[in-house]
Amino acid sequence: MKVQAILIQFVILANVISSNDIFGQEQVGFLKDRRMRNLQAKKSYSVGLTRNRDSYTADLYVGSTQQKQTVFLDTRGLWTTIESVDCFNCPGLKYNETRSTTFKVANDENTLLNYLSCSFLGYTGTERLSLGDRAYIANDVPIFMARAQNNLASVFDGVLGLAREINVNNSHRFITILQKANAIQSRSYSLFIPTGSRTGNIDIGDPVYTRVKSGINLSNLTLITGTTDWVVRSQKFIIGYSIKSYENDYGSSNATFDLNQRYIVVPQNFHRYFVNFLTFNQRNGVVADKPNMFPCDPTLYPTVFLQLGNFYFEIRPESFVINENDGSGLCVIGFVSAKTNSWILGQVFLNNYYTYFDDLKGIIGIAPHSSSKATITPITI
Repeated sequence: MKVQAILIQFVILANVISSNDIFGQEQVGFLKDRRMRNLQAKKSYSVGLTRNRDSYTADLYVGSTQQKQTVFLDTRGLWTTIESVDCFNCPGLKYNETRSTTFKVANDENTLLNYLSCSFLGYTGTERLSLGDRAYIANDVPIFMARAQNNLASVFDGVLGLAREINVNNSHRFITILQKANAIQSRSYSLFIPTGSRTGNIDIGDPVYTRVKSGINLSNLTLITGTTDWVVRSQKFIIGYSIKSYENDYGSSNATFDLNQRYIVVPQNFHRYFVNFLTFNQRNGVVADKPNMFPCDPTLYPTVFLQLGNFYFEIRPESFVINENDGSGLCVIGFVSAKTNSWILGQVFLNNYYTYFDDLKGIIGIAPHSSSKATITPITI
């Protein structure tokens, strides 16, 4: 009867929200214990990431008990979601919030949180969190406690939201709380997830320039306002073996950065043309609105150059020719069709670059990472 009652609540009683809804009253805190008294504001600290099922996970330490949860990072969601001890169908490691002296209930009413291909039923509160390094502890972080879930893989215990906060009034999350508590100097983070590696890093705070190719500066792009997504403007693309190849001017469009998207999502109005041109000499696959199978030799394919702001960013074949090891001897071309006329820049793009996300300044900074062969070309008028 208990399970049945919860399911009824899931369907009927839940207030539906999205992962970008505001939390409510501003709450900022930081642990003032012996470990923190001598910790001055550092420029940044680094957390190791592991690629798992097309997402990147890190260790999140939760509550006064500092229970370790494996969460995947979400650049498009604001909520940190953890599976409650009361969750009747959660496959991951559950968290007993009743044993934590730092957990506070905000709203105990059942709420439905829609998230990507998953959904959660639960309630909201605030809790103490540490990402990777237990010395960096933020108090009163808004948190969603799941009492039921749908379609979350068993390898994950929850989600850490890393969307923009600048457009969400009075609702500070993990990184902002650390910065306001003077633990890090800037309200920003950077991603380092090189092609061919199942590990990477997130640098919380200022960029770590040793991860950037020597002698190259970050190329800054201005973010579009009015959204919690990390969105910039895109104008053109080039498919060819050099920046002097034919330009394809399709008009201005949005491009959203998304760590949980494995591929690059191409606007639907020219996706078919895009893939046809890219695979002109390799006709082993049938063009459709999904990844297609083609020969696995990256040297058979031209490079893609995508204009973002006043720069062309190179997307090299070794990052978009993806071997799924399905026994076919063929590979996936990592460009899929969007349902809209906008780009989504997933791991195929991010694998080429060190990418810096600065919410307060309203910019994304991009540079080839230390082992990348990709180039950035300024546009001269």
